[in-house]
Amino acid sequence: MLHSALHLIAFVACAICANSSAVSCGHVNPPIENRPGLHHSTDVTFAYESRVESFRQYAHSYFWCILNRSSLPIFFRWGTTTDETKYFNSMVIPAAEPMLNWITDSSDFGHDNRVLKFRRLDRPDTPLEWQAIQPQTIYPKESDLIFSKEEDAQLVFSQSNIEQLLNNYKTPQGLIDLVKLSQNRQLFRSYVEREGNVELTQTMVFTLPTNTRALQAIEQGRYENYNPKDFAKFSVIVSNSIKPSQTYLKF
Repeated sequence: MLHSALHLIAFVACAICANSSAVSCGHVNPPIENRPGLHHSTDVTFAYESRVESFRQYAHSYFWCILNRSSLPIFFRWGTTTDETKYFNSMVIPAAEPMLNWITDSSDFGHDNRVLKFRRLDRPDTPLEWQAIQPQTIYPKESDLIFSKEEDAQLVFSQSNIEQLLNNYKTPQGLIDLVKLSQNRQLFRSYVEREGNVELTQTMVFTLPTNTRALQAIEQGRYENYNPKDFAKFSVIVSNSIKPSQTYLKF
């Protein structure tokens, strides 16, 4: 995701932090589109949602979240047939609020059926124990940009005509395509100087066992009698930030 850091040299800062409380599934802004759903069977019940929200002129925010309404932790994988963990890959404990992954991405969004697999922790990790549904899912489209020779960088830009020039680098949904814009170094620099900071982030969530007993039971597919103290939630945040300086762009 993030188009391999937009094919730009970017400063990547990683922070791993404990997250003791559940998080909401976005809802920072009203969704541009969302695809909620509910799965209920005799042994597994959960709600899920994928959504896209406005973030900046150059990016959308994408969310994939799951609320486990079962009595035991469930392991989830949400992705495609070729990458099962593309959007979500974690245990989710029974909770009152959902657990989410989210990214900001400069590509347009699409929606289609994707693969959401799940397995109870009292079952062994074998192909037969994984169940799957194919929910409609919001996702950032892959870039189909073919890189070409760098565009003419000798043009002089003013604040009055930058917006007009940026129209040549907008996606059909109106986002500024940072990958394409980066091929015009002078216009890209002018845009970053105007914005002050161009930043894309990705947050991934994980649930991990806190003790050997729980870990061994999970590995053997025999975890029963859920205890909240057996698990802890963690978040990994990756930030790609591009800022201007007086003489050059800092990546």
